[in-house]
Amino acid sequence: MIKIRPKTPARPTTKPDHQTRSTKPQITKPDPTSPINVRKNRKPRSSSVFPMVQTPIKPAEQPIEKKVSKLEGIKENSQFLREPVATELAQDTTHFTEAGIQILKFHGSYQQYNRDEVVRGQEKPYSMMLRLRNPGGYISPELYLTLDNIADKYGNGTLRATTRQAFQLHGILKKNLKATLADIIHSMGSTLGACGDLSRNVMAPPAPYKTKPEYVLARKYAQNIADLLTPQTPAYYEVWLDGEKVVTTEEDPEVIAARQGGRVKTDFGESIEPIL
Repeated sequence: MIKIRPKTPARPTTKPDHQTRSTKPQITKPDPTSPINVRKNRKPRSSSVFPMVQTPIKPAEQPIEKKVSKLEGIKENSQFLREPVATELAQDTTHFTEAGIQILKFHGSYQQYNRDEVVRGQEKPYSMMLRLRNPGGYISPELYLTLDNIADKYGNGTLRATTRQAFQLHGILKKNLKATLADIIHSMGSTLGACGDLSRNVMAPPAPYKTKPEYVLARKYAQNIADLLTPQTPAYYEVWLDGEKVVTTEEDPEVIAARQGGRVKTDFGESIEPIL
């Protein structure tokens, strides 16, 4: 009996993937246009093109000239709040100049005019407002009667109490301003420092308690603060009383010590402050 041997299947002519892969690394030619190769192929920078630069030596600091505002310049040239108010007060005009208006504020007055009374082609109806410097809202009976009289004699008939515990007179003409201020000062009142860029009126509880020490101290501190921050210039009495100083009240020793000891700083930097 003959045994037939099964036919052996033919071997595949192609090799498996694991046999066809080469173990040797394939080296490809670099692309000169590649961004990486372009950076690598750059030539080194020449030192002649970019020479080394030494850090410059900082020059010595020059003093910087301080610039002042227009208002500060007016104050610096005012001769301690005298001019141009003193000169313009003697002139036969109805109003002050711009510089005079700014200095006039430190004397407690604003120049104003009523818009309802303006007539086209005519000069504006100028008048002055006066504000008192009365810390805590206190004024003596004598001073109140003087203000009431001035309101009718030189003003527009009104005496106004402000939210800062001050009193204001309105409608005073320039020609009557000196007489008005003289009457106020002779009645132990003052308008010095009641307007302008300073403390103005100092507020305190107005209740006139004499048996409660806290109220007494509050009024005392308000007066001391006002005295300490008031412009220290004789121009006020020179302009309005021709140099006569009728107020003889003495300041609290604490105020004098604080002012002389330099414990209160009212200027900033190296600025010139002519009013203190």
